[in-house]
Amino acid sequence: MLHDILDIRTLVSVNLALQTVLIAAASVAAYFARKRQLQTHCGVLRVAVPLQALSFVSIMLPAMMGYFPLGQKGLLLAVEIPVHASLGLVVILLWVYVNLVVKGVLGSWGRLANTMRLAFASWVISYFIGLHVYLSQYL
Repeated sequence: MLHDILDIRTLVSVNLALQTVLIAAASVAAYFARKRQLQTHCGVLRVAVPLQALSFVSIMLPAMMGYFPLGQKGLLLAVEIPVHASLGLVVILLWVYVNLVVKGVLGSWGRLANTMRLAFASWVISYFIGLHVYLSQYL
């Protein structure tokens, strides 16, 4: 994997740049949703969310494993890392759910717009928690 080739600090820095691009892409997708340009909205997210999932598995998860047991590096970090990871997984799971509803595989539990807003809010909060973890650990 990548973490075997690159130093962890470099890998985490590259991931932060990728996460910044992805949160910008999610923001652009939100803009297109507000303008009712749903094909563009969906197209952007069909690239951004799988990249997010790939980043989680290949970069973030191996980097986070270095913080276990969580209490070693402080209480705030012990709370931030699981919350950050959980919110990121919520984004991915909600994206899968929305896609299954749109394809007719599942019935909707409510308005999809509310589910998408929850996913976007989770992504933004997760981004800022991750940014704080990065700044506190790597600068």
